[in-house]
Amino acid sequence: MAYKDIVVHLGKDHRSEARLNAAIQLAKEHEGRVTGVYVLSRRNISGFARNEIPVEVLKRLDTEERRFAEEAEEQFAERTARAAVPGEWRLMGGDFTDAIVTSAHYADIVIVGQTDPGDHESQGGLADNVVLGGAAPC
Repeated sequence: MAYKDIVVHLGKDHRSEARLNAAIQLAKEHEGRVTGVYVLSRRNISGFARNEIPVEVLKRLDTEERRFAEEAEEQFAERTARAAVPGEWRLMGGDFTDAIVTSAHYADIVIVGQTDPGDHESQGGLADNVVLGGAAPC
């Protein structure tokens, strides 16, 4: 099977670069294209606690998250261009699993990372949830 459409989840975790490397290598081997998906994190802060956090702090956290996304996009663009691999960037919001599953429906393969308990940026259970979420091409 040829992997022409490759989706890779990118983020702030330690294994993001390794996933991008794998996606680029597959694209080169199969003359495919890579879609990098970065999901803006949702803060699961209860309403009561959220009311106690100053608005400026929440805005600063959102600004920082967008900065991380911009850096990831720049790295993605540079790496795919250097490898002469067509690439598409998707910045998505909402639930991580839903965002990756939505993108995976239009791909031949999706690359996500395993849970890494030592990396607080790792999306715990994402791979399991994507598989169980019905990530199959349309």
